[in-house]
Amino acid sequence: MTQPSQHRLPVEKVVYASNEFPVQRSVLQTQNIVEPVSVACGQRAGRVTFVVVSCSRPCCETGDGMSDATNILSVVFFVLTSILLALPFYPCWHEWRQPVDARTLALQLTPTLYAMPMSPQLRLVKEVVTPAVVSASVRILASSGSQFQKLTAPTVFFGRADTERISLVREPQRTVLLTLQHAKPWGDRGWRIDGDCRIADAQEVQGPLVVTGELALGADCLIAGDVKAYGSVQVGPNSRIRGALFSGQSIALHEDAQVEGPVVSESHVVLGSGVVIGRPEHPSTLSAPNVLASVGAVVHGTVWASQSGQVL
Repeated sequence: MTQPSQHRLPVEKVVYASNEFPVQRSVLQTQNIVEPVSVACGQRAGRVTFVVVSCSRPCCETGDGMSDATNILSVVFFVLTSILLALPFYPCWHEWRQPVDARTLALQLTPTLYAMPMSPQLRLVKEVVTPAVVSASVRILASSGSQFQKLTAPTVFFGRADTERISLVREPQRTVLLTLQHAKPWGDRGWRIDGDCRIADAQEVQGPLVVTGELALGADCLIAGDVKAYGSVQVGPNSRIRGALFSGQSIALHEDAQVEGPVVSESHVVLGSGVVIGRPEHPSTLSAPNVLASVGAVVHGTVWASQSGQVL
């Protein structure tokens, strides 16, 4: 039996064969080996068990080259992965080294005159200085003779908390006006009136209304939309406006009148007894330089008198 050579040959291909599969030159060519330099064979019991073909290029060169390339790729992958993992922590490190808010901020204390802690209910009384801004989480009761500037609460009562009278306001029978004198169509089913406008008692106007002069709304009327007047506005007793009310001059809301939207005047607003502005589920705003409120008036939301506010 021939022993394989102890000298390690630079092996490129190993071809296994048996008596049924003899090793031929064509086989070597099939294995992409054209000119082998030497062949070492091992036999057992008269049969060829393996054939080792050597070539002129040492295998150590190929293996070492691939190993070096793999190592380089591993190092590059490790470095890139480390950089990507460390990038999110850079802002924290920079803030720790150089804090942006290193200096403490000065706390400006607001005088007690202009701020009050939030309370569920507040009561304003006569001859007591009222802060410029008063807020409550449930309601504010401004007693008769008290003065105010800005009140904010779900419900602001003037004079007394008369909730029973609000629920007993009657709904009168009204006549729908299909046209108005000196009126022109305006907007979505609205009307524009050049000059003064007076609407008789128990009338209903569908849509918004714009008046370039003064507006006088009779008792038990209904305006189903916003109202804007360049002159003064008079809203009669038990009349209702389902929208906002704007005036370039004064606004007077007489007894039991209701306005569901904001009420804004560039002069002053007078609230009669039983007047309601806004609703509990839809708070509104009353804004004017001067506000005079009678006992029994109610505002849901904010009352802002930029110059002076007083409960009669």
